[in-house]
Amino acid sequence: MITFTLYFTYTVVWRDRYALKDLWESEREYVQDLSTAMDTYYKAFDGPLPDELAGKRDVIFNTFPDIFRFHDK
Repeated sequence: MITFTLYFTYTVVWRDRYALKDLWESEREYVQDLSTAMDTYYKAFDGPLPDELAGKRDVIFNTFPDIFRFHDK
């Protein structure tokens, strides 16, 4: 009985650690992707644009900077 209990506890601990590690890695990758998007697409609106996109950065990327700041903490 003790062996099963120890095995079960060990398994649960490692499962939880794996889940947290996976979550942490996913969040880190998400922040990297957001950073790339901010550096590439968001800043591209500072340069010359087609008439259809001119002046629409705030419409297209309305909450993007806030989302990036939130996740980058």
